[in-house]
Amino acid sequence: MKPAVIPSTHTRRPQMEHIVCPRCRKDDQIQKVTAIVTGNTTVTDYTVNGYAFGSGSVVSTTQLADRLSPPERPRSKTLKEWGCFGTILVLACAMISGFTALVVIPPVTSTFLNFWMKPEISCMIGVIPPLLIPFLVAFYDAQKTRKNMPVWKRKVYNWAQLYYCYRDDCVFDPGTGKHSSPENMEKMI
Repeated sequence: MKPAVIPSTHTRRPQMEHIVCPRCRKDDQIQKVTAIVTGNTTVTDYTVNGYAFGSGSVVSTTQLADRLSPPERPRSKTLKEWGCFGTILVLACAMISGFTALVVIPPVTSTFLNFWMKPEISCMIGVIPPLLIPFLVAFYDAQKTRKNMPVWKRKVYNWAQLYYCYRDDCVFDPGTGKHSSPENMEKMI
């Protein structure tokens, strides 16, 4: 396979390279992938009656811009997203510990055990650890996301080097000569 980059014969800039599609060897139907995505993506902000609770943004893209979209940024779940899980967990543990303290465990004579079997203490033991679980899970998720950021940055950099040929419906890297369909672009970056 011949390389996709052919030196230009332009006299003013002899070191400038002429980029062509590696499939059709033409340059009249190629465009940088970043230009296609940014040019075919529209973000519209809106408000309803001027109130803050009725506002937002709508992102619309063409099918081609969708197919050529950049690698998705790693994102950790927010504590708010984990909060629903945490609330359910806390309520379930509180109900189980309360039920256990009030119904299942028979009255005991030991002062030490009597203290721990009080509903207030039992509920605290059943509620406080589950409250910490969403925080710990969110912290772990944020650490994992932070670790994946360099990989994502490299992929975005590689994605920004790609070109698209409208004639052949292919994505290619002029530096390496590799090409693929937009659906298989992930393998190139």
